[in-house]
Amino acid sequence: MAGEIYYPNVTGAFDWGTLLDGIMQMESVRLQNLEAQKQTIDQKLNALNDLKGKLEDLYNFTSGISEDDWFNKKTVENNNPNIVDVSIINNNIPEYVAQGTVNKVAQIEISYFSRTFSSPDEQFDPNNPNKEYTLTLRYNTVDGQTIEKNFTFKGSDTLQSLIDQINNDPDIGKYLHAYTMYTGNGYHFAIMEKDVAASAEESTAGTYNSGDLEGVLGDYVIMQGAKNSEIQIGNQTFDNPGYDFTDILPGLKIRVKQPGNFSVTIKTDYDGIAQKFVELVNKVNDIIKTINKLTKITKQGDQVKGPIISDYSLKELKIRLQNLFQPLLSDSNIAKYNVVNFNDDGTITLNKAALKNFLEENPKSNWNILYQVVESAKNLSNIALNDAYVAPLIKGYRNMENQLEEEITSYQEYLQEKQQFLKQRFAYVESYVAKLQDIQAKINSILSAQMLT
Repeated sequence: MAGEIYYPNVTGAFDWGTLLDGIMQMESVRLQNLEAQKQTIDQKLNALNDLKGKLEDLYNFTSGISEDDWFNKKTVENNNPNIVDVSIINNNIPEYVAQGTVNKVAQIEISYFSRTFSSPDEQFDPNNPNKEYTLTLRYNTVDGQTIEKNFTFKGSDTLQSLIDQINNDPDIGKYLHAYTMYTGNGYHFAIMEKDVAASAEESTAGTYNSGDLEGVLGDYVIMQGAKNSEIQIGNQTFDNPGYDFTDILPGLKIRVKQPGNFSVTIKTDYDGIAQKFVELVNKVNDIIKTINKLTKITKQGDQVKGPIISDYSLKELKIRLQNLFQPLLSDSNIAKYNVVNFNDDGTITLNKAALKNFLEENPKSNWNILYQVVESAKNLSNIALNDAYVAPLIKGYRNMENQLEEEITSYQEYLQEKQQFLKQRFAYVESYVAKLQDIQAKINSILSAQMLT
């Protein structure tokens, strides 16, 4: 019965607890063997999943390579990085040289009111605490909207309270930031734009009358006027409220930094094209090294340790990975450059400098041999992931793992049931022994009494 408690060796005549432990220990040998088998399968699966991850990396890498983008890869030379930053956003452009001039660099408007406050908590007009004033802020956005808000404050209000009112406003607060500008002898109420590209309006530095607010805020002073960026290419000028110009020069993004002249040169990026192939070779080598590790037989003294995975399909996959690069040895256009060599462990050594020479000295029609290697690598990794080599191995070991898990669970249940059964049987035996001991004690008592009479 579930929940029963058994006390072995209560009588002192039958230590069934020790006997039960011995029996269960012998019965558990099979369970230990099953668990050891599962641990071995788990190790194999972990190793195969690591290999699978590397194959997925190769597949994703090769799937992301477009022949047009790869072979059209360009690089840009900028003769004056202090004036502009230049980056390529579209490789499908011709090689060219162009000059330009940055006439203006965008800047935000920063302004303040001329009244000096002793602290941010100074009141605007303590002599007229209930008098109301209205500050109107207007902002023209780059998309043609005009954001206009009125901010009302009293003479008893402080400079900081007006600043908080503006900054917390859900409309104008997105575009303008109010703050206290400390000038050494006091504080001024100041306002600045948050985003230089949010407005195309330009302004001129200078001092302007603030009208009805003259008495509490002073004159309105623009100390830095808003400007748009301006680039000149030949006789044509282009402006932008921000710093970036896109496709004014084909395929380029130009970010202006300061006024001045600059020149850009667009060239074919032979180094970048070669580097892409270097990355492919490195990923294939990583897979080959992993296969070597999985299929390696090691010997330590007289002990020989078998491979983690002994299936021949992995060695066949390694051979096919090596053969991916055979076209670079058999194609007459590239073979003479000695771009690749095979190492003793099956990995590939790529001569990047030789590959660059091949690219520079041959037309694009001869480069297609490189893309064929990429396509073959993609197809092979896809096959290994879904149909052959690694895929069936993982499936097989997973089936074995599931079967072992079922056997382990079933045998654990058997052991629990058997242990429960033995406990009940041994407890019954001990109870029977206890009764016999009681009967023997009574007989001895009767015999002793008769001998005394």
